[in-house]
Amino acid sequence: MAKRRALALLLCLLLLLCTACGGQTQEDAGALRCTVTIECSTVLEHMDALNPDKADIVPADGVLLPETTVAFSEGDTVFDVLQRLREGEKMVAVVAPAILGQYNAPTEKVYGAIKAIGFEDVIEVAQGAMETIRNEGAELEEKIEEGQAFMTTSCCPSWVELANKHIPEMKPFISSTGSPMYYAARIAKEKHPDAQVVFIGPCVAKRKEARRDECVDFVMTFEEINSIFDGLGIEVATTDPFPIPFVSTRAAHGFAQAGGVMGAVQLFLTDNNRPQVEGIQVSNLNKKNVSLLRAYAKSGKAPAKFIEVMACEGGCITGPSTHNLHDAGKRQFAKELAKR
Repeated sequence: MAKRRALALLLCLLLLLCTACGGQTQEDAGALRCTVTIECSTVLEHMDALNPDKADIVPADGVLLPETTVAFSEGDTVFDVLQRLREGEKMVAVVAPAILGQYNAPTEKVYGAIKAIGFEDVIEVAQGAMETIRNEGAELEEKIEEGQAFMTTSCCPSWVELANKHIPEMKPFISSTGSPMYYAARIAKEKHPDAQVVFIGPCVAKRKEARRDECVDFVMTFEEINSIFDGLGIEVATTDPFPIPFVSTRAAHGFAQAGGVMGAVQLFLTDNNRPQVEGIQVSNLNKKNVSLLRAYAKSGKAPAKFIEVMACEGGCITGPSTHNLHDAGKRQFAKELAKR
């Protein structure tokens, strides 16, 4: 069985390598290059089935992205993970709460499918979110007591990167609390000190965050994990379930949706008999919302003491690298969250 799995992983690796990249080179500076193109010519053959409102956004030639060379770093791709699994290295998957909305199947079966790839263990990032809730709630109280006008969340790496690059005045107002990935990775390292940690989620920006975190070795997306399921012939619906021994709270799983972080911190304050703090949410970092946040930073004033900021409209469950369609994912997420 182990030999067959190793062979399947090798074939999956070769398949992905052949279809994903071309002209890959390693330059003197250590940067890797990959030439990619994205096209939707199949849509052109079925325009009669397309929503008329979407017709104008379909390119006439079917090319969404012409041949483009992009840079990436070692550890940025699924190939790095597959290669190490094939070689029998011990790896632990830490899975983002948005996984609840990706498959029409019990979450335990999804975890079972992930473990079937070859991971030593699966740990919920929701467990790390519980640490974020406690620490961010305490930090919020401390900042308010010190007289700070407001504080924003810090668990969305796209927001943190945007503020660092384009709204430097916002830096003092961003929470210093670690993200759920940060804490989940440390839980994984403590449980499996000799294993490498792989974060799995809907967010490509987590790769940037992982480069600053010595406890996160690799980042994979839900799209990538589903491609591996397909390549290895793993059927989520028929896979043996893998129950998670640690039971995370519903609020921790709720981090995946807009308002989830704010609601969890407010619940934490209530449960600990602390004064309530008014909060607002900003999900979707479009031009209007970025301008709004910039105004808060420059004036040092905001309409609420606590601001949850998410780059994606609707939160992580509508991230750029989800497997399920956004609307279906929201419904599935709500269904699974209700079980917690």
